[in-house]
Amino acid sequence: MRTLAFAGLLLVFAGSLFAQQPSGSEAPLTNADMVKLAGLHLGDDVLIAKVNQAPAVNFDLSGEGLSKL
Repeated sequence: MRTLAFAGLLLVFAGSLFAQQPSGSEAPLTNADMVKLAGLHLGDDVLIAKVNQAPAVNFDLSGEGLSKL
């Protein structure tokens, strides 16, 4: 239970790293955003939750884009 609460707090913190657009809508999640989150060593569950929560994504799924991930 303690681990779950900690993961939740980390997710809230990670979400605050991404600035919102002035209109109030969140910018699409990008490869660069995922690289930043992975660099924080938050774990796969947090990264997956972030993708699942994102209102929009703009991933580069080309060979080059995937290699950067």
